[in-house]
Amino acid sequence: MPALSHPPVFLDFATAVVAQGKIQAAIDKGSSIPEGWMLDASGSPTTDPTEQRRGGVMLTFGKHKGYCLSFLVEILSGGLTGASCGPLPAYRPDYATVMMAVNIAAFQPLDEFRQLVDEMIAATKASARAPGVEEILVPGEPEWRRREVRLRLGVDIPEPAWQRIVEAGARCGVVVTVWRWANDGPESRENEGGMMSDSLDLGTIKLDLVLDRYGEVDGNQVFCPATQEEWSPGLDLNERGALRVMSNALLINADGQLTLVDTGWGEAIGWGDAQAPQHTHGVLNSLARLGVAAQDIQRVILTHAHGDHVCGNTIQRDGRWVSAFPRAEYVIQRTEAEAARRDEETWRVAFEPLTESRQLRTISGWSEIGPTVACWPTPGHTIGHQSVLIRSSQRQVLFVGDLAVLAKNMERLEWGHSWAWSLDADRTSRREVAEWAIANRSVLIIGHDPERPMVSLERAGEGYRAVPLPRRGITQEG
Repeated sequence: MPALSHPPVFLDFATAVVAQGKIQAAIDKGSSIPEGWMLDASGSPTTDPTEQRRGGVMLTFGKHKGYCLSFLVEILSGGLTGASCGPLPAYRPDYATVMMAVNIAAFQPLDEFRQLVDEMIAATKASARAPGVEEILVPGEPEWRRREVRLRLGVDIPEPAWQRIVEAGARCGVVVTVWRWANDGPESRENEGGMMSDSLDLGTIKLDLVLDRYGEVDGNQVFCPATQEEWSPGLDLNERGALRVMSNALLINADGQLTLVDTGWGEAIGWGDAQAPQHTHGVLNSLARLGVAAQDIQRVILTHAHGDHVCGNTIQRDGRWVSAFPRAEYVIQRTEAEAARRDEETWRVAFEPLTESRQLRTISGWSEIGPTVACWPTPGHTIGHQSVLIRSSQRQVLFVGDLAVLAKNMERLEWGHSWAWSLDADRTSRREVAEWAIANRSVLIIGHDPERPMVSLERAGEGYRAVPLPRRGITQEG
């Protein structure tokens, strides 16, 4: 049901006590299920999900009322689609889906209905709460919040389920790939110290990319909606057909004032992305190789609240999460912080310790952070995504965050990231940055690109060309 200022209210549930998918998930994980979910073939309660394969049945919710509702849903979906019903010999599973729509405007004006939904939500949330209840949620709200979390951190899929997805893709001729974070990157891209040495000298300002880890990503997700035939020319795919990427922070040294842009994965294992294993680099280790300790960092700017950019905000000490950079002010756009707050686990681990230590600063819109650094809102990848502008007397440099995963995103502005909060806003922000970069002969730093992390842009017909700066110790010459 549509609302005015809230996400739509919706119900999505099975007429059984739980969805069939939760039974399958328990089978995949080799775990038991709670009592009250299922009966075995003899009609006795069971906690073994595999009993379903031996004639066991799932229980309906609401006792006899749930049974009656389940019976009617089965007849409607099976009868209207021709897929028959579960107990009958002609039943064909996975084919019985019925959708019905109501034309609200045929009953009353749509805006009046949406206003009523808004008022109902507000009245419900304002109701008296029982002791220990922090918030009243309306139908669909937990799912909207979970969607935001999964857009940022991905979906944790058990290995058996993932193998079924891969096998289904293979049957349809689809190559399925995923982010896979590696322990080490290609040796050809590392120096003896085990980290990249990309840097840019702007006179009184020194910029260093700070390696967190290497990984890979599906190019179809990076260059949505382009096909692989369109985006792959000139790019190096690995044996799995995926693109190599890096995760980098940026260290800004402006006359001894040290600012770090983004914090990497940190100690994300156990609460961050399930596909982020232990690694041999890490932002703190890479900073140490540059001779910089955590307490030397005076400011941290967060481009956005995805796991590979904020999980390193904190570290564990004596069983508690505390600031990883104890003397630093952390800066983030207010809208991004508000979105991050809706992800309870990310907020609890990556942000709440900063609020407790009074280190978190939220800003709104364009903000001058110092004489040489400014935060430039570039929404689209997330609602409050920002890029970081560094200005010297000779040249301006922009760390673009995830406005571009690879330099090719800046050459083909219409090719964006499939997981973006808004593809349209993402493209608009890229075009604004591209035109600015050309007009000002500026450098763009693309922290995920292992081949072209620092580029300038020039026009190429109706599009753009990203020209890489020389690697390994780049010196500013005007």
